[in-house]
Amino acid sequence: MDPSLLESLRALTAQPVALEKLKSVVSEHHVSRPLVAADLLELTESIAISGVHPRLLLYHLRSACGLEPVPGSDRVVEWLREYPGEIGQVMGFDLRTCRLVYSDWSVTAPEFIPPQQYDDPHGFTERIWKGIRASGAVAAIGGYNHIRPAYGGGLFAADGGARTLHLGLDVFAEPGSPVFAPLDGVVHSVADNAAPFDYGPCLVLEHRPRAEMPCFYTLYGHLAAEVLELQPGQPIRKGTQVAQLGNFPENGNWPPHLHVQLVLDMLDKRGDFWGSCHPAHFEVWLSLCPDANLTAQVPVHLFPVVPPEQRCCPESAGRAVARGPDGTVFDACGQRLERSQR
Repeated sequence: MDPSLLESLRALTAQPVALEKLKSVVSEHHVSRPLVAADLLELTESIAISGVHPRLLLYHLRSACGLEPVPGSDRVVEWLREYPGEIGQVMGFDLRTCRLVYSDWSVTAPEFIPPQQYDDPHGFTERIWKGIRASGAVAAIGGYNHIRPAYGGGLFAADGGARTLHLGLDVFAEPGSPVFAPLDGVVHSVADNAAPFDYGPCLVLEHRPRAEMPCFYTLYGHLAAEVLELQPGQPIRKGTQVAQLGNFPENGNWPPHLHVQLVLDMLDKRGDFWGSCHPAHFEVWLSLCPDANLTAQVPVHLFPVVPPEQRCCPESAGRAVARGPDGTVFDACGQRLERSQR
């Protein structure tokens, strides 16, 4: 390990936006003097950033060097894609075959919904159910890796803006709808995340379908309180009903829906995990949380394709694409802009 690199990184750890600066320094060093996985592990054992879990820091530095951010993530994704027949239903209706409608909360939605309207769970729920009824659907879905300006306030704050990139898959259905385990596993943890716009009651299951595979987790948010009776370590068989959908305000004050998410490393959290990230960190977070539709198996044609000119990327950041009724402007990454930038 180059002592000068370690010294440079230690000097940066207390500075604002330290993570971005560390990644830049490591990336530049890697170009001229390549770092291997063991070097990066040694670095993260020798430095610390307040509020950043050591393994999350490791994943960021691996990404900065062009390595798979979370080791084993690609293997889990490969297995889920190769063996879809071993995955059971998540809901009482088959998401692979039933009629579904997409509920678009994105900044690029044809009918942009400003964040203020999310504060009215009655009106928000009726808007979603109106779309379900009009299309003759069984349920509505919301997409993974989609930008949502809905996420505001301190709960979704991040360095440089807001955590607007959704890391799970949503299924909007009637409260009380049953939720099933799609794979064998054990209860990792349960918790009631009772803050407004949080998960409410939440369940995390731990899975290892093959002995040679890394374990991974499935998270289920916005549930009814009965799920809190489950005990950590309790075995769960595929097809077992594990929960029911909660109603607002019990479920975090959202329209009744299931948030399901894949997680490769819980980073020592229990009954909770970040359900969105800042778009600038997407490579790390999409490796940490692969597409939950690998378990839900909703037909991919139901998810909208964002036009190239409206996609979240460094070039589109800061360019206005939507405006709320109060004049608030958003860019393609769902970040609020100063009105002067319109």
